[in-house]
Amino acid sequence: MEKTIKNLVKGNKKVYVYLKDKETGVRFIRQAEHECFTFCDGELPTKRNFEEYMAVNPDFTLNYIGTIGRISIQTKSKSSSKVIDYSEYIK
Repeated sequence: MEKTIKNLVKGNKKVYVYLKDKETGVRFIRQAEHECFTFCDGELPTKRNFEEYMAVNPDFTLNYIGTIGRISIQTKSKSSSKVIDYSEYIK
């Protein structure tokens, strides 16, 4: 299976992506743009900064995660969304 960002959201599910450092974040943003992802308002990924956690949506959009989402992720509570360590995924 090809390790694309689009493959992460197959099956119509939202995925949270963990970007551990600047190198990983830049790679993710570039790959997302290459795969035709945009932010929800249509802005290209490379026109904005990445954050430690990003949401990848099945409609091929990205968005930042608010406080409640971060708490959910960081406390590892039962979330309907999966958290992917992007650096591990692309290995």
